[in-house]
Amino acid sequence: MRERMLYGTESVSRERATVSLTLARGQEGVSIVADMVRRGTSWRVYDLRLRGVSLVDNYRAQLDRLMRRGTYEETTERLQTKREALRLTAMAHGAAPQE
Repeated sequence: MRERMLYGTESVSRERATVSLTLARGQEGVSIVADMVRRGTSWRVYDLRLRGVSLVDNYRAQLDRLMRRGTYEETTERLQTKREALRLTAMAHGAAPQE
């Protein structure tokens, strides 16, 4: 079954915008809010909220927990190790490598 992106409301204020979307698959749908910022002549998504949960806030909280467990160097090493593991997993499943 194909997924469809349904656009809802949008709100634009100078260099920022908020767009409501629904990712629909059959009769099911997930509400998404995209927070965007204008960079030059284009718009960039800087945060997504799914069911009210901000991805940026979620990642920030995870990073804060990592930073409390060790030094900056230890944290960046853990993140690089995890990134490499995810890259290898993706490649094993046929995804093209990304840098």
